[in-house]
Amino acid sequence: MAKARATNDGRVRVTKRKSRKQAPKSMSGLLDVSVLEDVTDIAELTHRNSTESPLLRVPPEIRNRIWKHAVGGLEIHITGVGVLVSAQLSYGTRPIGSRGYLLKHPRVASHMHQVSRQAYFEVAPFIYTLNTFSFDYVGVMDRWIKNRAFGQMQFVTSINIPSQYYGLYIQGFRRTFRKKFPNIKRIGIGHYSVLVRRRMGETIEETKDRIVKQVHEREGDGVVVECPDSGTGRAGTRDWTVAFNRPHVVGWSMDIAMVKFGVRGSVGA
Repeated sequence: MAKARATNDGRVRVTKRKSRKQAPKSMSGLLDVSVLEDVTDIAELTHRNSTESPLLRVPPEIRNRIWKHAVGGLEIHITGVGVLVSAQLSYGTRPIGSRGYLLKHPRVASHMHQVSRQAYFEVAPFIYTLNTFSFDYVGVMDRWIKNRAFGQMQFVTSINIPSQYYGLYIQGFRRTFRKKFPNIKRIGIGHYSVLVRRRMGETIEETKDRIVKQVHEREGDGVVVECPDSGTGRAGTRDWTVAFNRPHVVGWSMDIAMVKFGVRGSVGA
C-alpha cells in the first residue's frame, strides 16, 4: 500500500510498503515444506525439534496414531453467515454418526500442524482424509470447492451433500465427485433429499435405493453411497454454526475452517 507524506520543500513523496512474502507453494498448490527461506535458521530449528521435542521423537507409527486421534473421526460442517453472495464461511464439528441435537461436540485440534514443519507435513493430510465434510447449502459447497488447492482435493475422501446440490448434480449441472475428488470413497445423501424426491406410492427405502443407483450410475460402484436417517449424517442443515472472524490465509493455514477447510468469506464447482 502506498503512503504519501510531505517533505520540507512542500513536495509530496510517495513511499510503498513492501508486500509480505508469500509462503512457497508446490505444483499442487500446497505449502512446499522443502523450501527453507532462511536455510541456516530453519535447518537448525528443524533439527532441534526432531531431537528435543518429546512428540516428534516418538516413533512415526505411534505419532501417526496420535495425529489421527487428534484430528480425525469428525463431521466438519461448512456453513455461510450473512448475505449469500458474500457470506462468511464458518464451520462446526461433531463425531461422525452422532445425533445432530447434542449441545457439545469436540473440536478438531486445529493447531497441531503449527508445531513445526514436520508436524505440518504429517498432520495436514489427515484433516481431509479422516473426516467427513458437509455443507449448509449449494452456494457454500460451490465456494468451498472453488477455494481448494488441487493437492487438498486429492485428500478428500468423504462428503455429505446438501439437497439443492444433489438436484443440480443428478441433472448433470455439476461434475462427478470423482473428477473433483479423485480419492473420494463415500458420498452421503441427506434425509431431506430423500423425502423431497420420494415418489407417489414409493417407500422411503425404495427412494433411497433409487438415489443410490442414480449416484452409482454417475460415479461407478467404487464409491459408497449412504442415505442416513434423520438426525445423523447431516447434509445441508442450518442447525449449528460456529462463526469465526480470522481472515483467510493462503496455504494450509488453520483459518476459519481448518487447513483452509475453506473458508474465506472472511474452502461454481
